[in-house]
Amino acid sequence: MQATRNPPNALSNPTNPTAASRLMWFFAFVYVAEGLAQVSGLLRQPINHFLYDGLHWDSVQVGKYMLVLGIPWMIKPLYGLISDCVPLFGYRRKSYLFLFNFAATAALVAMTRLTDPGYIIWALFIIVTAMAASSALCGGLLVEHGKHSGLASKFCSQQTLWVNLANIVAALTGGWLCSAYAPSGALHHAAFIALFAPLLVVASTGYLVEEEKSQMNLAQLKLGLTSIWQTLRSKTTWGIAAFLMLWAFNPGFGGPLYQHMTGPLAFSQGFIGTLNVVMAAGAALGGLLYMKVLSQRYSIKKLATCLIVSGALMQACFVFMVGHDSALVLNFFEGLFTAMALLNAHVIAANRCPDHAEGFMYGILLSAANVSFSASQAVGGYLYKETFHLDIQPLILLSAALTFCCIFLLRFFDFDKKALTATAGQ
Repeated sequence: MQATRNPPNALSNPTNPTAASRLMWFFAFVYVAEGLAQVSGLLRQPINHFLYDGLHWDSVQVGKYMLVLGIPWMIKPLYGLISDCVPLFGYRRKSYLFLFNFAATAALVAMTRLTDPGYIIWALFIIVTAMAASSALCGGLLVEHGKHSGLASKFCSQQTLWVNLANIVAALTGGWLCSAYAPSGALHHAAFIALFAPLLVVASTGYLVEEEKSQMNLAQLKLGLTSIWQTLRSKTTWGIAAFLMLWAFNPGFGGPLYQHMTGPLAFSQGFIGTLNVVMAAGAALGGLLYMKVLSQRYSIKKLATCLIVSGALMQACFVFMVGHDSALVLNFFEGLFTAMALLNAHVIAANRCPDHAEGFMYGILLSAANVSFSASQAVGGYLYKETFHLDIQPLILLSAALTFCCIFLLRFFDFDKKALTATAGQ
């Protein structure tokens, strides 16, 4: 049986503004939902509040507990591969988006009643799995349409902008919930609010995504596997993956920094929520600056070098966070530089993904960062308690040094490739 899959004609012609506009709106809705429903979104501060302040766990316990949530991101490329080659009810993207987002909704409904950490972790695992799969599926749409239309940079910028705008709302809401309710109550209310996010994805998928029906066949699977194999043999692919992993490996941030803020710095839950808002605002501004200014004026290679150095210096400055004012300034600029650096890497990754296996390769590149961050939280929690004896400064400097080491991985990037020699703002 022959495949009926056709190329994404709706966007392969950049002169088709209607189709491009529909997809831009789809990405806006999806990434707003992602910013709200992910564990790093609206649930972030309520979960920390519940584990650290409600159950009185330390950073080692929380690090081990949350480590399991990295597993769905480790297998994120599998979601992309399955959707690339095995259509569900005739669709490679839409049917899977419906399936996983309904699963996330069900898990969030369950979380509104749970108090046992053993059951909560299962609900979180389902939510993270659904969000990882949804991210891989949307990544496949982004890459396959972005490459053919020349809109990859704009689609990636759309992702950064809307995720961080959603993070602003999530941080404001999460901080208020943690200030207004007991730890378990804050978590339950956060889960209730977040459950509307995957429903937004379901609605936007149904109304905005135009996808031609396709059928599974061995020839299509073989073509996809061949494309994957050729890409895996490229040093650029491994260079990008290593870059994303090293950039995301921040043992001094996350759980250890949260303990430092609630402990020695005595920041309130409300102020920690404000810091999350400020960081998200900086990241949203970073996305706009990259899309409207930097990508129009500078090459990807020059941007990569400058953003790595500035990002490392910004992280090192966190050793000077001693009060409210310094915390506000540092978190804003950390969000700004991190967003621009990651967006630059995502543009490179999107342009390196092969035809017929877009979801798999984009998933494997971006999942590297998620897995690395999860591992860094476990490592950071151990180092913070057992090695540095609750001193955050060595962990901050270690994170900054690791970020700076990303500059040595740029030699593996294929900047001379035609798709990458043009400016990021093509």
